[in-house]
Amino acid sequence: MKIIEATTRQIKLRVCEDYKTKKVFDTSTHKFYPFWYSTTFYAETTTPTFEKGILGCQYTDHESSFNGKYYYGFMFFLSADEIKFSAVHPRHLDLKIWEYDEMVHGFKEPIVYPECLNNSLLHQVAWYIFGKGTGCSYWLRKFVGKKITVENMFDEYGDTCKLRTFGGTFHIPTFEGHLDCMSGKAKVLKRGEYRNPVKEYSIVQLCEALNDIINPQLTLF
Repeated sequence: MKIIEATTRQIKLRVCEDYKTKKVFDTSTHKFYPFWYSTTFYAETTTPTFEKGILGCQYTDHESSFNGKYYYGFMFFLSADEIKFSAVHPRHLDLKIWEYDEMVHGFKEPIVYPECLNNSLLHQVAWYIFGKGTGCSYWLRKFVGKKITVENMFDEYGDTCKLRTFGGTFHIPTFEGHLDCMSGKAKVLKRGEYRNPVKEYSIVQLCEALNDIINPQLTLF
């Protein structure tokens, strides 16, 4: 497959555009630079003037693997007008760069889980559900010195707050088992146990726990 020079114009021409990539290219959502976004690109199209090929990585000699008409890659936005292409994940490069879903919240540093809450199962569950996803810990930073509400959480996390859509393995240093969020509460169960939860928490309790995590200096023990 021919290697195409990855100019900003060629990157924009070859990206598979959808609702999310339109937002990524919208400079009004850019709070600072640099940031990256991963997506799919066209190796060929039915457009007669489209030159068949894949973008060349601008950071390594690695080539993107392609499947038919498409291949996967990473766009690095260095400014509003300059975009570079990488065939490898930015974690493998010596770069200080944010992910789009982190940058969009406007903070360069995320909320970090406080050590003083390491032994609290409630706070660990709240962090596991609402703090560890991409961009979540950056969004939470906007509530430092303030109070997050359940309504705020629904605005950001949507149906996740209903605690009816997911579950799975739940491991922290002080506990190993399962998290069941399928019946309107977050139920914590020991490994191999599926009926008798060790604890179960409502969205209100999880919201209160998030406030403790965001502002641990205001929490009284």
